[in-house]
Amino acid sequence: MSSSMLELGDSLAVAVERASASVVQVVSPRRASGTVWSDDLVVTAAHVVRRDDARVRLHDGTERAAQVIGGDPATDVAVLRVDGGGLTPITFADASAVKVGHLALALGRPGRSVRASLRMIGVIGTDVPTRAGARLSRWIESDRALPAGFSGGPLVDVTGAAIGMSTDGLVRGADLALAKEELARVVDEIAAHGQVRRGWLGVAVHPVRLPDVVGAEIQQRSGALIVAVEPKSPADVAGLVLGDVIWAIEGAKVRGPEDVIGALRSRVDQSLRVSIVRAGKLEDRTVTTVARAA
Repeated sequence: MSSSMLELGDSLAVAVERASASVVQVVSPRRASGTVWSDDLVVTAAHVVRRDDARVRLHDGTERAAQVIGGDPATDVAVLRVDGGGLTPITFADASAVKVGHLALALGRPGRSVRASLRMIGVIGTDVPTRAGARLSRWIESDRALPAGFSGGPLVDVTGAAIGMSTDGLVRGADLALAKEELARVVDEIAAHGQVRRGWLGVAVHPVRLPDVVGAEIQQRSGALIVAVEPKSPADVAGLVLGDVIWAIEGAKVRGPEDVIGALRSRVDQSLRVSIVRAGKLEDRTVTTVARAA
């Protein structure tokens, strides 16, 4: 084996050692991995958490009781508060320095010891819908499937700094890592409210092609057709009805249901200008959103 390969192997081993104290085992009741976020908080994948309490095994083999503060199925993130605190938070890498083609390590603690899986960063993407109805502003995909029990553990670079939190429960057919900025937003919401609150209109929509004349006027071909309005919902109060076509929210174009979801993200208790097409004419309605957990 060449000296360069030996040096790479040594570097990867050092990276695992540096991050290992921030990788824990989570039992709730399924065994999975967790990433230490702060002195007393651990983040893990929401789909592996099945009850309000959990046990956490630390890198030194000790076990602690933990309370599940809350979770967000739409981004597959759960937050646990560990009794006693004193944990070692993971160090995050500079997100702008992460490139496609970089080597990375998925870390997990499905058993008593930390485990590592070597991979390459294959995709760094933005604006992808999850199967539970959220949209990720930034995500990372590596070139291999996540080993069993690794969900909730960190994806780290060759220095041992975290690139994101790994999960196999976000997008069907893909194992992704949530980047720090997305993860931080979700963790802050869960820590404050026990869930991620999202703006809610109270409508069901389907994509629809706009009439040619209208489409030419607003320079887009499609919108979101309202096919149901929940009674006494914000949309109902604002006068939106079946058959209205939403083509913009606060000036941001809406071409289908995913754009409606994206436009409402983090907009709770806000008055929004909803632009619609009704009977071939353009109208604006003001709708005040309310909070609704995903």
